[in-house]
Amino acid sequence: MREADLPEARLRDTCLHAADLRDANLRGADLDAADLRGAVLDGANLRAATFTPLTAWPAGFDPLAAGATPTRTEHTTDRLGVRRGR
Repeated sequence: MREADLPEARLRDTCLHAADLRDANLRGADLDAADLRGAVLDGANLRAATFTPLTAWPAGFDPLAAGATPTRTEHTTDRLGVRRGR
């Protein structure tokens, strides 16, 4: 999936565990509860992609620094947490 062009894709609840998403365009994608643990996101465009605390990110990855936007659902609290892989 390297360099995949997936703007505004609905990837909610999708298993992308260990996917090679280098240089992928995920701008505006819905990543609610997506499993991205172990995924390679170097150079990926995540601007305006949305996520919730149920989204699992690669260890050490900062979705906010990458431009992703947290969304509020009935599962979130005032202090939004980000589930991270190990």
